Parts: sequence; C-alpha cells; structure tokens
Amino acid sequence: TTLFAVLLAGLKTLLHRYTGQETIVLNSPVAARNHPDLDGQIGYFTNTLVFRDDLRRQDRFLDVVLRVHETVAAGQTHQDIPFDHLVESLQVRRDMSRAPLADVGVTLHREDPAIWALSDLRCRPLDIENSISKYDMVFMFVLDRNRLDLALEYNTDLFDEERMRRLATHLAMLLDEAVRAPEQPIGQLNLIPEKERQLLTRFQAP
Repeated sequence: TTLFAVLLAGLKTLLHRYTGQETIVLNSPVAARNHPDLDGQIGYFTNTLVFRDDLRRQDRFLDVVLRVHETVAAGQTHQDIPFDHLVESLQVRRDMSRAPLADVGVTLHREDPAIWALSDLRCRPLDIENSISKYDMVFMFVLDRNRLDLALEYNTDLFDEERMRRLATHLAMLLDEAVRAPEQPIGQLNLIPEKERQLLTRFQAP
C-alpha cells in the first residue's frame, strides 16, 4: 500500500472512535494534471477527491488499510471528474455554512529540495498565514526525508488549540500502536496517553 493510505486509515479510525459513526468520509486535493497538454501549463488545476469507507470496531487495522487503499485507487482513477459535478450529480443539499460531502480534509506533501533548483534562479518556499479554514478540520502531513510532521487547520468557532493538540496526540498514539499490531481490532487500539487515562479513571471513580 502507500503512506497516504495508512495515514488515511489511521485518521478514519480515529474519527470512527471519536464519533462512533461507521461511515467516515474525508476529502483530499489532487493535482488533476493527468492530460499531457497540461504538462507545460501554469495554473491551478486542483480537484477534490472524496473518500468514503465503512468501519466496524471489530475490523483489523490491516483490513482497514487495504480497504482504504482500494478506495484511494478508485478515487484517483476518476480524479478528472470535477468535484462540483459530483456534488450536483448526487443532488446534495447545499449549506453555505459547511463544505459539501465531507467536513474533514487531509493532505500529504513531500518536501523535495530539487523542485527549487531552477537553473540560475534561486527559489525558496514562502509560508503564507491562512486565517480561514474551508473545513471543520484539515490534517496536513508533510514528509521530509524520514520525518513526518502534522499541521492542523481547524475552525476556531468549533475547536480550541488545546483540543486540537490532544487530538493530534491521540492520532500519533493510535498510528504507533496500529503499525506495531496491524491485526488488532481498531476498537481495541489505544489512543489515550497514560496521564490522560489516569485522569479519566479518577473522574470515573465513585
């Protein structure tokens, strides 16, 4: 499979555990430059793919990864279908307060210094602060050599920074345990740090 499919499976598992919902839908941007005529073009051709999967607590993480892998492959096969056309075809009732089809996005970006080597022209990436989130949450993974970083973009009307930091910790713990024991049911994967677990136990005590 791919790193993206594993991360997507982990994220879907986390949201399944958080919400108790069995159908988890996420979206992700795709370059949409499959046609040869677009190779030399400068412009924004990005499209949005929607990945829908059903999860059960008794599913093994390994099976979730394989299922998500197939979903991603199917989505990429049809990536030239415009997102707006998909929304229109499904006759989704539009709500201007939220994104259609999925409230959570995910991206995986690979840092490659070679892309900044343009003959004698010296280039460097420029970070631009984004003050508006298009979705409730966006998980932005960045792979730099052997290091994987996560940035979270979220709607501050719904979540605060502490909540998002705790969510990121839960995701890291879940992924760590899942790759160590991929045949374990996703409902049994530990995602709570020991300090937080002790606090929960204290609250639950009679």
